[in-house]
Amino acid sequence: MKQKKSIRVPSILLIAALLLPLAGCAGSGPDPNPIDRADLIRTEMSDPPAEAAETPAPTLSADEAFAAIDEDFFRYYLSGDAVLLHRLVKDPKAMGFDAKDMPDTLGDFSPEANKSWIVKCKQTKAELEKLDYSALSPANQFAYDTFVQYLGQEIAYEDYYVYYEPLGMRSGVHTDLPFSFMSFDIKTETDAELYLTLLADVPRYFGQVLEHQKARAEKDIYMTFPARDSVQAYTGAMTSIRVSENPMLLAFDRKVNDLPGLSDETKADLIERNRALVQGEWTSAFRSLRNDMWALPCRKVSPLCQRLDPMDEDEYFAPDPYVEYYELRLRELSGMDGSVAEIRGQLQDALDILLKELEDALYSGPVRKRRDTFAAGTPDETLGYLKELSQGFLPTLQAHTVELETEPLSRVTRRRFLLAACIVPGIDDWTDNVVIFRNQHDNKYPLLTMARESYPGRLYQLNYQRSLPHLSLMQKTLPLTSYYEAWARFAEYLTAKHTALYPQNQLLKDTLLGSISAIQLALESIDVNYMGREGRHSYANWRFINDPFRYMEEAFGIANMFVLYDRVRQTRGDDFDEAVFLKEFLDLGPSYFNLIEEQF
Repeated sequence: MKQKKSIRVPSILLIAALLLPLAGCAGSGPDPNPIDRADLIRTEMSDPPAEAAETPAPTLSADEAFAAIDEDFFRYYLSGDAVLLHRLVKDPKAMGFDAKDMPDTLGDFSPEANKSWIVKCKQTKAELEKLDYSALSPANQFAYDTFVQYLGQEIAYEDYYVYYEPLGMRSGVHTDLPFSFMSFDIKTETDAELYLTLLADVPRYFGQVLEHQKARAEKDIYMTFPARDSVQAYTGAMTSIRVSENPMLLAFDRKVNDLPGLSDETKADLIERNRALVQGEWTSAFRSLRNDMWALPCRKVSPLCQRLDPMDEDEYFAPDPYVEYYELRLRELSGMDGSVAEIRGQLQDALDILLKELEDALYSGPVRKRRDTFAAGTPDETLGYLKELSQGFLPTLQAHTVELETEPLSRVTRRRFLLAACIVPGIDDWTDNVVIFRNQHDNKYPLLTMARESYPGRLYQLNYQRSLPHLSLMQKTLPLTSYYEAWARFAEYLTAKHTALYPQNQLLKDTLLGSISAIQLALESIDVNYMGREGRHSYANWRFINDPFRYMEEAFGIANMFVLYDRVRQTRGDDFDEAVFLKEFLDLGPSYFNLIEEQF
């Protein structure tokens, strides 16, 4: 159910050619050197020549065949989404991408595109299953398992495409696109031209999103009216930001003015075209989406999965189209492959572990209430401190650079745009990194926020794993959000444990409380939407029903990481070495936690 993507009917000629020798098949078609009939008669009357030895067809090893399938899907996955391709591949030609296969669009949200996507997933999964799994290297066996589980999840969504909600109360297409454009990497005039082409494509793409929402409304599974109001509030705000405060305009202006080798006239032209598009097509697309959503009938404000008997633990549901979709979605967001009961149990196990950690932190010393912020100086000083701190318990990274963007947002825009983020670096060149860190006055934990996005968090993880040659392309590419959330939130915990700037138990208490809260919210959301139970209060019911998957990826990331960490720590006992465990975890590469747990 890969959504923001242009899907084409795939060509598997390359893989077929590579795998042909493994199947022992002969080629077919007209003979390029036909034999003359007279020559054939003369040959039959003479002594037969010595039979020429046949040249054996080259045979691919299992690892080579797997790499071919992996690379083919990697190109297919990125070729229809120009934003994702531009972010993840810095030199497409060197990575084997053909310009004619790379349309400059934001992707394709149509049902036809989804059908092609499912076809490609099925074809790729079938090709993988033909391989000799036992002949793969251990690293490729792990990559294979990850790839197959991903494809299986996508295929399972075949009949549930229309159930996907692209516009959430707190995140979705409407929030992702502004950030994608703000963080668009512009190093050349060609990059700037691509940015403007994609900006002009927003109305078409939003039109497809609206058609998707109309299809949902026809099935009576459109969003609730409070969710719709929240989305409309955001889209409305996007159309009314002042030019002087608009982060999209400010970011583009800065990047273009920094481009070397361009005349002032060229820079001024690019900036003016961007302003015209933002005030024209961009604003019009958001306004149209906002207005057209009013005409669609919302679903009732009720739990997604209605039980016949809320007190019955067995899965007896009233007729409800959401039940199977909810189960599939929960498996995807949790990064696990199990039943809802097993997935919920993971949250509960993690909650018990975190509560014990919190108890130890509270009783290890006095916890003072602080009115100041937890930082290590300026944002630049905090970044440098965390980089040095991480070297005490993590492997040293290869040479790389980090650009720290710290421009403050206005009072209006700060509620609409991310205050901190690590921009995902390229797969072929990850040495240039960007971290956004807007240190607003209400951020009491800049040290932990920076740790989550830089060292030892997202920036560290991405740079370290980009440099590992044994990881497959799709391992580095798959959108395994709960996996990345796991490391980012665990990075806060590691920082609190290892820093000497503040009392350890103070920072531990605060980060553990945040993690406990996220897990409790996810548990309650499952209880309300799937188990048929009442929330702790009416507002909780309202929040979980209107935004049923909001807390999942963050909560499961925390839960999966702490359950694994605690189990390995308990199993190894006195032999447990935190630095060794962390390196082992990182070296496996991105994957699902049910597969990761099998490696320890």
